[in-house]
Amino acid sequence: MQGPAGLRSRRARGYGRGVRPWWMTLLLGLCLFGTFLYLPYDLFFTPVDAAEEVWFGVTLRGWAAKAGEVAHWIVYAVGAWGLWHMRPWFQIAAGLYLLQVAIAHVVWSELDPRGNGIVIGLLQGAVFAAAATLFFRTPMPVTPATADLDRPAP
Repeated sequence: MQGPAGLRSRRARGYGRGVRPWWMTLLLGLCLFGTFLYLPYDLFFTPVDAAEEVWFGVTLRGWAAKAGEVAHWIVYAVGAWGLWHMRPWFQIAAGLYLLQVAIAHVVWSELDPRGNGIVIGLLQGAVFAAAATLFFRTPMPVTPATADLDRPAP
């Protein structure tokens, strides 16, 4: 789609409406928030003795939590990049991460004294499993960033 002076339109460049579903845009916003605001604050301003992170339902504390924060920072940054550029691998990566979050909610609700029990954990896990299913089943929109992936390299 050419505009005046041979300039491509915003949609042809991969911007504007229709580039990604609304819920992927929402997730992009969450990834950007986590990458640029929340995780830097958590990593640099939370004291080590107060740091907590949860992976696969296990609560990490202290320096292990700080390592978990770095891992979360990487996950959110890669997620933001993958969603911004609509990389085809992102659907699988996001779905697998959301399944990990679903498992974590079930396990944490049962193992941690602050958890609310298995029923609430299963309900929370079901929400994240549904979100993972949404990623696995939604066709990835083709944008200029992904359109040439099935062409042979020159």
